[in-house]
Amino acid sequence: MRNREKFVAVSIGDAADFASLSSYDKGRRAFEGRELRADFEEVNRCIALVSEHIENDVWAYMARRPFVTSGNHEERVLRVEESDREFSGTFGIGYDEHKGRPINLEWQENGWSVYPFLRPAFVDDVAFMHYLPSPKTGRAIASVNQGRALLMSSHQSIIVGHSHEWRTGRLLRLDGSKLVATVVGCSFLDDHAYAGHIGNLNYDRGFTVLRGLKGSEYTPQFMPFSEVFRYLESRGFKKNNKQG
Repeated sequence: MRNREKFVAVSIGDAADFASLSSYDKGRRAFEGRELRADFEEVNRCIALVSEHIENDVWAYMARRPFVTSGNHEERVLRVEESDREFSGTFGIGYDEHKGRPINLEWQENGWSVYPFLRPAFVDDVAFMHYLPSPKTGRAIASVNQGRALLMSSHQSIIVGHSHEWRTGRLLRLDGSKLVATVVGCSFLDDHAYAGHIGNLNYDRGFTVLRGLKGSEYTPQFMPFSEVFRYLESRGFKKNNKQG
């Protein structure tokens, strides 16, 4: 997000897939060869790569440390401890209480703050979390008009991920200010077998810029990867053909 006073990078969660812990794929041919240690190594490589490509003047311009709001895929690791207590204290996903664990996500070592799953982070009056749970079921709030549904349930401006689609909604308050909700889409390039052909076509792949964030108000702008790649290629960068 950015305005004249604020600039900060946010990862809204599920940056780590942890495919080796997928209950959906277990027992399928696609599951063969997956290893938890390899998942950790690859995610930490990507965290370092992203952090290294944030230039020094950008780090200096940030109003606060970039942060990540952990998602349900990262939480897969903690469920291992719940089901197999012999692994207690072995794995971590970057939380403060996980420091010193032998195998950990290295967000903090690369300059990021980490917020636990479904605990919101705030910038001004805007909440950031992987998804907003229903108070009755605990499941992610979803709707055809998801932006409005988020506002009606949270009663405040909010940013979420999880659904892989880009959605936004606004509500006008009687004092003239606005509440804004945005679902930010997804930032992966591969297709998901479980979603099927139509489901994958419906994914909005890119990132979101929040402009003019002040109080509860901001203007969301979706930047699809197709535009990002064209811009990078115009500056001499080559797209990884393996990922599209």
